Amino acid sequence: MATHKFAGYLMMLKGNLKRNIGKLVDNHYCVMSGEKDLIISKIQLQYGLSVNDAKIASTWNVPIQ
Repeated sequence: MATHKFAGYLMMLKGNLKRNIGKLVDNHYCVMSGEKDLIISKIQLQYGLSVNDAKIASTWNVPIQ
């Protein structure tokens, strides 16, 4: 579980970096990609999921319980 949290923090860092660079160069695709990475990392940290499971869960329209 600790490795999933570490991967979540790295994904959060990557998402913030993508979003900020996208804003700097005015690239909307890069900003959206960074936002997606942030959502996935928050799901991963909250529920202790792997990256692949968090990506799948981010596409659901129901809350995870």
